[in-house]
Amino acid sequence: MDIEREFMERESNAKKDKKYVAIIHGVVFACYLLLLFRVIIFKFPFAVLSEMVQNWSYDSVKQGVSSANLVPFKTIFSYAKVVKQGYAFVNLFGNIFTFLPFGFLLPLVYEKINKFWMIVLHALWLSLGIEIFQLVTQFGVFDIDDMILNTFGAILGYLLFYLLFQIHKKFTESTKKEHKKRI
Repeated sequence: MDIEREFMERESNAKKDKKYVAIIHGVVFACYLLLLFRVIIFKFPFAVLSEMVQNWSYDSVKQGVSSANLVPFKTIFSYAKVVKQGYAFVNLFGNIFTFLPFGFLLPLVYEKINKFWMIVLHALWLSLGIEIFQLVTQFGVFDIDDMILNTFGAILGYLLFYLLFQIHKKFTESTKKEHKKRI
């Protein structure tokens, strides 16, 4: 009887712990998104952003469209040739690394978003939103290659999540089997 009560208490504590962990995941994901927007969208000092907003006009959008890169891999290939130069390295790997946490954290926060294609779709949508925002506001330049690199980063993050999830799942299953053997 004592073993059954202990098992029930552990189950109850596990449910409470799961709620706390879900809250922590949500807070971490929200902080990550705030940091992402700070790094990508609001990368300029406030005075510069303020001036950009004050000088914004419809012609700014036309200029943004004319300077947009709509050719896939154009920027990636040109930067790959000079990757040892700081700006090229930062652009290529910065776009990948900034979205790596997205692919890892999204399925932790939203358990129903746990398939590869879902992560790719959400990463594309978020990246597209950022690129369109940059196009319209002139806070950056629309570049299809940024979307490709961002999505690749999210894919790497998801693969890391999936790998760790599988390891955790096997460990949990073996622990439960050991516990049942004792009962």
